[in-house]
Amino acid sequence: MPPRDGGNDTRPGQQRLDRELVLLFMIFDEAKGEERGLMHGINGFIFGNLPLPLLTNGEQVRWYVLGMGNEKDIHTAHWHGKTLRVSGRHTDVIEVFPGSMVTADMTADNPGTWLLHCHVADHLNAGMVATYTIR
Repeated sequence: MPPRDGGNDTRPGQQRLDRELVLLFMIFDEAKGEERGLMHGINGFIFGNLPLPLLTNGEQVRWYVLGMGNEKDIHTAHWHGKTLRVSGRHTDVIEVFPGSMVTADMTADNPGTWLLHCHVADHLNAGMVATYTIR
């Protein structure tokens, strides 16, 4: 199990983790089936309002990316400015399906404020976008 106290786990073979973050990509139906009530959010926040903590240059960050909902909830989470390690590969886009979770590791080493969003055009246009900052 990864450390939850800021990292520095000394067990052999364990990666140092400084931070763990959870992202839920989901379309919330607030009007019971009417199009105007669909909220395309990340952790329930829309249009860049997700309060992600500042990341520090050099931190090892683990992202737990979840999908819930129905057949409309097929998402492609995309990080600008960084690549992540997922199942032995490097990528900046993760496919997330309803009822699934993907674990992705990142070294926060490119200072700036970057977009994090779903690449599905309708979802992005409807508010499934956030920013994260590496200082």
